[in-house]
Amino acid sequence: MSKILIYNDGNTGESEIFQLLIEQKYSVNYTNNLPETEKLLETQDFSIIFLDLDTDDNALYLIKKLKKIKANTNIVVLSKKSNVSNAVECMKAGAIDYIVQPFSADKILDLIDNFFNIVPQQLDNNIEKEKVEDYLDYKIIGANIKLQKILKKVQIVANTKVSVLVTGESGTGKELIARAIHNLSDRRDKPFITFNCAALPANLIESELFGYEKGAFTGAIRTQIGKFEAANDGTLFIDEIGDMDLAVQAKLLRVLETREITRLGTTKSLKINTRFIFATNKELLELVQKNQFREDLYYRINVVKFELPPLRERRDDIPELFKYYFKLFCKEYNKKITYIAPDVLKTISLYYWPGNIRQFRNVIENLVVLNETGKIKFEDLPEEIIKDHKSDIYENRLEFKGYQPSLPVSNNLTDSGDTRLSTLAEIEKNAILNTLKSVNYNRTKAAQILNVSLRTIQRKIKEYGLEIDELKNNN
Repeated sequence: MSKILIYNDGNTGESEIFQLLIEQKYSVNYTNNLPETEKLLETQDFSIIFLDLDTDDNALYLIKKLKKIKANTNIVVLSKKSNVSNAVECMKAGAIDYIVQPFSADKILDLIDNFFNIVPQQLDNNIEKEKVEDYLDYKIIGANIKLQKILKKVQIVANTKVSVLVTGESGTGKELIARAIHNLSDRRDKPFITFNCAALPANLIESELFGYEKGAFTGAIRTQIGKFEAANDGTLFIDEIGDMDLAVQAKLLRVLETREITRLGTTKSLKINTRFIFATNKELLELVQKNQFREDLYYRINVVKFELPPLRERRDDIPELFKYYFKLFCKEYNKKITYIAPDVLKTISLYYWPGNIRQFRNVIENLVVLNETGKIKFEDLPEEIIKDHKSDIYENRLEFKGYQPSLPVSNNLTDSGDTRLSTLAEIEKNAILNTLKSVNYNRTKAAQILNVSLRTIQRKIKEYGLEIDELKNNN
């Protein structure tokens, strides 16, 4: 089934066209956030994009911006306030239609049907490409052991109804895992709806999730279906679940238990058949202990948990990731780059990557887009990476991560001073031990020097059996 993307420039609620297409069982992605729209267009193919706008003042800008990402994008402008000259310019810029709201449902459905019938071969190609690219993308690049274990479990749980919790730092690919689960399931042709709890104030979250009847509250001028209902028979991905208000958490728990929802402004319950996937970059158990997250909800959503590793723990995947994004952006921006300095790959392999894959992707795109010489040199790297490379922290990380495990261990890393070849585990243990010594066994300072989390340091201390108190006394 071909996919449709709706971009709505309103601040609250879904658009009428979104409700219409969901009711007609089209595969629809909805967003009211331009960066998210760009991200979706970069990673997926859509047969038609509807720009659902209050005014057409920004329509021309949006068309050009989206077509810059994908030139063959088919865009329809829906505007509540029309301007003849703007409409003409939009059509010249490549919009396939311009419709003044309010519109008739028949007109929209006829437009979609006619478009699909006019270009069946193009759509067939898009469908095939969509399936191939989805399965390649959602396989996710990397042979890292932790990642591969997660992907095996993804295949196992995909066709179950079990709730899934995906955790990890920002930028590690939590939504990609959610989409992989959806695309590998028998719900793949049904809606995949996303909702970010941190994107809305607490008082709007309930109406967004549950929907509301006309007149339910001031400003409710029409009936509005919520995310729960929009995702019926499909998948609802609730991101940043740790930011959800406690009162809404209680209502979400009831939905998970009963599989029923009630729109605001009515007492009539509706049955839903929705697959739930949750994500967070917070430690939910810590929030439970602080009474900021319901314990019963935690155990309800944490049936299957995937903890995504940060990129700094997947350094073995960086060369392959670099190769993939480098080729992708060279093709996209029609760049011919014939030389990459050896220290470029080494440097990015050892960088901390606080923004993880998202930051990594942006850096590679930047290197390609701004390149004018056909050569990528060390000085072309972003300033923050160059500064990191020149710092003492970089050298500590070089040993800690064992970037060159075939080199002899240097004398300052071993008590014995021998120069035999060491395993990564030995290099790591000695790097931690020597860093701890240098900061008088302060775990927090050691974590900062090694550019890892405090939790990682504590786990490694336990893993390697380092008795800190005993080591302190011996010194």
